[in-house]
Amino acid sequence: FRIFYATTMEAIHTLDKKKKNPRFYAYLKIRERNIELGEQY
Repeated sequence: FRIFYATTMEAIHTLDKKKKNPRFYAYLKIRERNIELGEQY
């Protein structure tokens, strides 16, 4: 689980720099704010 989390956070930071897909970026930011929601899915 920790490796998955680290990979996910790395992907978020990579997208954070690029911001090429604004809808996906917004979705990740919402999930980052709502950790409880992120854990359900």
